[in-house]
Amino acid sequence: MVLEPKGNGGGSPSVLVIEDEDVIRELLSDFLSEQGYEVTVVEDAKEGLAAFEQARFDAVLVDYGLPGMHGIEVCRKMAAMAPDTALLLMTGMGGLKVAEQEPSIAKVIAKPFDLFAVLRELETLLSSKV
Repeated sequence: MVLEPKGNGGGSPSVLVIEDEDVIRELLSDFLSEQGYEVTVVEDAKEGLAAFEQARFDAVLVDYGLPGMHGIEVCRKMAAMAPDTALLLMTGMGGLKVAEQEPSIAKVIAKPFDLFAVLRELETLLSSKV
């Protein structure tokens, strides 16, 4: 299920969230929208890649353990399509060290995470692209 972008629409940074857990997906969507981001959310790798092919995003938050395709592989595919996109991998699993060594991933965020820490990481990565 793809939810349409939420946000103020006035040139706000765009974020794609690829997360299979409903609660986390909605939490990130609501929080980032409240912070002024234009947010699109999907629940699996296939939908995430399709959304990414249709529109470019400033940043993508990708879950490590997605159905259908590993989050690291999703990041690799997205980096090949748009190398300037900030890719953040969220993981609550043991793949933290492997993910941190993946060159396509700008930042690894361990679950559970603090929403304001995610916001700081996004702001840091996006400000470095300017």
